[in-house]
Amino acid sequence: MSESLITTLKIILIVFDVLIILSIICYAFKGFRKGLIHTSLVLASRILPLLLILLFIKPIGKIIIHAHIPYDEEVLTEEVSISGIVKTEIANNYFDGNLDELIQTKLDLLIDDFLISMVGIVLYIVFAIFVFLILSPLIRLIFRLTLPFAKAKEHHLLSRILGGCLGVCSYFVLFVVLILPVYGALETGKVIINEAATYDANLNETKEVVNSITDSSVTLKLTSHLGKTKEGKFGLGAKYFGQNLSIKTEYGKINIIKELDAIGAYLPRAIELFQNFTKEDRDINYMVDELNEEDINSIIAYLAKSKIIKVAYPTLMNILKVKEEHIDLIKRSNLNYDELITIDINQDLEQSQAFFVAVLKIAKEIDLNNVSIEAILTNQNIKLNISNALDEGFNLEISEKGLSKILICYLDDLLKENNFEHLMGLIDIDYLKNDLADDFLTLADIYTTLDENGVIAYFANENPNLSITDELRTKLNHAIDQLFGLKLLENQEKKLVQTAFMFTDYDQEKLNQMLNENIDWHQEVDSVAKMAVSVLELIIEAKLNQDDMTSMLENNHIVDILTDVIDETFKMQLSEKYFVPLVIQYLEDYLNNHNLSEFVGIITPDYLQHFFTSDFHLLVNNYKIIKELKIVEYFQNKEENRIEVTPEFELKLQEAINGILSMKLVENHENIFIKKIFSFMPEEININVEEMLKEDIDWQVELHSLGTTLKEAMVFIIDTDLNPDELSVLLDNQKARTRLPILMEQIFQLQISEKYLAPIVIDYLEKMFVNTSFDEMVNYITPSYLKNEFTKDIDTIFDIYDLSKELKLEEHFDSTNQYQLDLNVEANEMKFRDFVNKILSLRLICSHEKELITKILELTKMDQIISFDASSLDAVDWESERANLVDISVELVKLSNIDHVFSDNYLEASNYLEISNQFAATFDALVQSQVTSEYAFQIITEMLKSTGYQVQLSDDDKQTIIENTAVWEFEILTKVSKKGLALFAEDEEGNIDFEKIQGEEITSLMLLASDGVIASKLCGAILNDMLGVNGLNMLPVDESTNLPLYDFTLPTTLKTQAISIGTTFNLAKNIKNLDIDHMTTNDIDELKQNIEAFDRNDMDYNFVEDVFNTIISGNTSMKIDDTTNWQEEASTITSVLEAYQNTSDKENFNIQDDESLSNMVNNSELAKTFLEYLGLIK
Repeated sequence: MSESLITTLKIILIVFDVLIILSIICYAFKGFRKGLIHTSLVLASRILPLLLILLFIKPIGKIIIHAHIPYDEEVLTEEVSISGIVKTEIANNYFDGNLDELIQTKLDLLIDDFLISMVGIVLYIVFAIFVFLILSPLIRLIFRLTLPFAKAKEHHLLSRILGGCLGVCSYFVLFVVLILPVYGALETGKVIINEAATYDANLNETKEVVNSITDSSVTLKLTSHLGKTKEGKFGLGAKYFGQNLSIKTEYGKINIIKELDAIGAYLPRAIELFQNFTKEDRDINYMVDELNEEDINSIIAYLAKSKIIKVAYPTLMNILKVKEEHIDLIKRSNLNYDELITIDINQDLEQSQAFFVAVLKIAKEIDLNNVSIEAILTNQNIKLNISNALDEGFNLEISEKGLSKILICYLDDLLKENNFEHLMGLIDIDYLKNDLADDFLTLADIYTTLDENGVIAYFANENPNLSITDELRTKLNHAIDQLFGLKLLENQEKKLVQTAFMFTDYDQEKLNQMLNENIDWHQEVDSVAKMAVSVLELIIEAKLNQDDMTSMLENNHIVDILTDVIDETFKMQLSEKYFVPLVIQYLEDYLNNHNLSEFVGIITPDYLQHFFTSDFHLLVNNYKIIKELKIVEYFQNKEENRIEVTPEFELKLQEAINGILSMKLVENHENIFIKKIFSFMPEEININVEEMLKEDIDWQVELHSLGTTLKEAMVFIIDTDLNPDELSVLLDNQKARTRLPILMEQIFQLQISEKYLAPIVIDYLEKMFVNTSFDEMVNYITPSYLKNEFTKDIDTIFDIYDLSKELKLEEHFDSTNQYQLDLNVEANEMKFRDFVNKILSLRLICSHEKELITKILELTKMDQIISFDASSLDAVDWESERANLVDISVELVKLSNIDHVFSDNYLEASNYLEISNQFAATFDALVQSQVTSEYAFQIITEMLKSTGYQVQLSDDDKQTIIENTAVWEFEILTKVSKKGLALFAEDEEGNIDFEKIQGEEITSLMLLASDGVIASKLCGAILNDMLGVNGLNMLPVDESTNLPLYDFTLPTTLKTQAISIGTTFNLAKNIKNLDIDHMTTNDIDELKQNIEAFDRNDMDYNFVEDVFNTIISGNTSMKIDDTTNWQEEASTITSVLEAYQNTSDKENFNIQDDESLSNMVNNSELAKTFLEYLGLIK
């Protein structure tokens, strides 16, 4: 802001001060002069209307805010008013447009109160001005006209003195009504800027400017200091301004300035805290340390007196009541909103001081960056403060009537979600108010005991060597007594039992039956408590020995503990009927923890009494054998625990398996042990054991057979050092080749093998033969094949693998590998033939020969050329075709080895002759087989792609090609393709320069092509294209069909018309390129020679006549035969051309002017037609 403007504003305020003083003096003098009566009437004329205005402002305000008004330049519906607009906007923003919800919250009344207050301020100012400027003078006039005493002219001294005093009062009315609010607004703004500048340095300059301006006003200073309290920030002016801005509501009157003044005492401290909290290096612990109890007390003291809180609280409750339909937890809490609204929230806040102080103390004790339950529950100060916070918090009226209900509903939801519905209702409001704090301290003490003695660390796997000493046992017993002494659990023994059984698989129906037993439940729970420490000790000792099963089972201490638990269990009132299953449950848990979960569910009370010990000894003895054989160690780490398989090893392994299967527990539970055996299989093996066990077979016999199979499988894995991730290496393992047939034979002696085990074997074989020549053939393996044929094929399969590896076929057929198998080497070809022959001889391939052929075409990339359809090969005698298929395979591999064989144009390759020759060899091999003979001709289509032409071959054509052999046909085809494409080569713009082509070259091409069927077809297509309507347009066309009159795809036509078409081409080229206006003597001589060239005996004049008619005569038919004098015709044409060439007036050239030329032309039909074509004869 500029200095001039600041100075101007100062002057204005000073002028206002002067005017105010002058006004006081003037009003005093006027009152003195007019006397008491007149001045009283002046004062009354102002005060009375103002009082009336105050009575009518609120009704008028209501009328205004509910009046219909134009909105957005349109008259809205009768429901639209200022109030309606504001309510609608608020409803749209906060109630999803639901105005009824807003009304239900009574927020509409608050909105109306606010709007009426705002409109009232405006009305008050307007009416006040109206009173002082218009109404008051008018009233005084009426008084003077109607009241006799108002006309007094003389006044005694006392009347004048009192009149002067009333004059000053009259001015003060004016000052308070119109001027004081202005100074109050200035004061308010000044205070806000000054306070804001204390924490925002950017406002310091503004603060200085504002202070500089306002300090010049004596009146502002006076109104700012009058009425200011010791701790307040606002004086008389601001408070009066706030009074005018106050909002009257159903729940009280809100004076914003008063609210700000109330918090003013704490504002510097709040600003200080804010500045400290917003520093970058401050963490949450620092912020908490900055707070103190005095801060909490100050905040609570302000909130406890705040009118805003008092007004906002009921409104928030109403909003919550309306919104509870959308908040499931609140809705189900069944809050009584009528009670909640009646709460004196300010009083509740005042009483919450102790609660928030306790929370602050808790926060100061805790490292909030690393909150730890252990740190909380082991700190005595924190525990006491939490207890105090719970005690104080739940004794607040809002907690009792609202928050407690919500918390209880939430806890009930958690219990229900975790299937603890029976505990719902255990926590009520009385418990939260009276007992929760004490129970918390008790639980904290229990936790401290467990933590200090390492029990919690044990269950967190941080203290695995925990041992129960006599001292610890005493402490644990005391902790259990404390637990069962919680107020929450008082007289809740049944619920305790029910909760304990929730952590077991105990039958719910039996549990319900047990809970209905008429016994001393308190005594029963005491018995459970006595056993608790023993059970814990049993768990700890068992865990200490879990890595050594033998040591654990031979540990007398564990046996003693287990005996104690069983003894205590059978002393209980419910033992025989209910708790024996718990012992069983413990044993089942024990089995679960030691990978014996399959036995769960089969241990009975009778078994425990009569057979458990003997079976345990059996289990231990056989486990010793397994441990002696180091089976477990091997499967844990194969590299460090390799085992040499000997006959003795196999016998002991079978003995251990048979011993386990002879346990009494197995009897009538064979299905369980079968599940156990199958559990040793890798996870990726997915057998539906449940479905398998439904099969109608003798499972007792099957189990022992399965045990033998398991032994063979383990021996196979150990002896071959099987790695499930690298099964393919087993093909090079001689031990695997020896043991695999034995294992397969044993597997398929099982009754379940074909249906359930075969898919697993197939999966393993797929992994074994992956990336080998056998990988595709694995797809043909069926359970029936494995059972009946696999062992017969296995030697051949290994031979196939060896040959494949020797020939490096995987590398050869790998597109990313540069290696190529050279079958031109005789030794390689013989091995490859043996390889293919062995594949075809496999029993596995029977009925899959078609897929094999498709695969061969794919591997050799011949599927890019040949579209093989195997659907029509059902009647093939594959045995008789084997030799042909071997030959085909060899030729296909040779072909796929040649560079550029699959290029778009093999003719452009430097080795095009090699490609052509191998195409021929492949074709000859394909046509010899009944399977592939019809697909051989697709090679011709592939070769013709390089020319850009395709031909149609009839059955006779195909037969002729076979008789001629592909070697002959393809050699001619390649030569014709190369020569034809070179002869009719296009330039960069796609045009053919016929001028460079000689007819003799076309004749030579035709004669060459006439020796082959395919070449003839190609040559004819080229001639029709280049010399037909799309090219030179010299070939005759059948007018009825619009097709070429002569079929140049026939070898006979090519041979007989070769000379004729070559000679005609030269002449046609001359005619089409002849420019008579610029022709030279050489052009004329060349034309003459080309015409005379027709004078030979081997010329087909019928063809020549057709060509001439096509090129020259148009619709005119010209007759040419062996009587045509070509020398004379040539002479006549050249004579006319020379005469035209030599004339100087070419435009008026007329052959009739030269009688000799005219006679020559008239005697020659050919020359005349030709000259007419050139335009020299009309």
